[in-house]
Amino acid sequence: MRFELSGVTLGYGGDAVVGGLDLEVRSGEILVVVGGSGCGKSTLLRALAGLLPPRGGRILADGQPVRGPSSERALMFQEDALLPWRSARRNVELALAIRKVPDRRRHSERWLAEVGLGEHAARLPAQLSGGQRQRVQLARTLAAQPRAILMDEPFGALDAQTRAGMQQMLLDLHRANPATVVFVTHDVDEALILADRVAVLTPRGVEAVLDASAATKEEILCSLRA
Repeated sequence: MRFELSGVTLGYGGDAVVGGLDLEVRSGEILVVVGGSGCGKSTLLRALAGLLPPRGGRILADGQPVRGPSSERALMFQEDALLPWRSARRNVELALAIRKVPDRRRHSERWLAEVGLGEHAARLPAQLSGGQRQRVQLARTLAAQPRAILMDEPFGALDAQTRAGMQQMLLDLHRANPATVVFVTHDVDEALILADRVAVLTPRGVEAVLDASAATKEEILCSLRA
């Protein structure tokens, strides 16, 4: 899925959070968005998901205006949002039920196996570690087979070792299932690990879009200070 944002202003109530936003997200890429607190990173994801209409400008997904939520665009938060009374498998099945996928048990178990939790399918969220709960959430997101995945600091609350494992897992799964990914983080190192391109966001709009294979940490930090 390809996104195009032209002259977009986003905000809540009477307050604009970010304005003059021009950005292209290429189909199948991992675009990581970095920026300071309050610059509109999470707001941008909500707009791409169709949860927040722009106050100005336009947002297109594959050339069509984004007018509301769609099962083709999945939003994943830092909080795992799992239903505590449902097992890992039954949490994954929720995404499949929305799409009316048959044989949901088999599909959910397959995705849990993909994220290394095949043996924990019957466990409740309270019986899983933070990293395991995020893996369940990732399995649930991927099981719906969205064409775009919008990730709002999903690994921010994890310890360094678990976070590194989740980053590698995301890269591996993306290679096998190349949906478009827009990933928000405060961590410049994480951006360089994950991204095909890095977009630097400020309240004025997109300050820079950098090729992650050529960008340096110092270059990104310089753009953040601009």
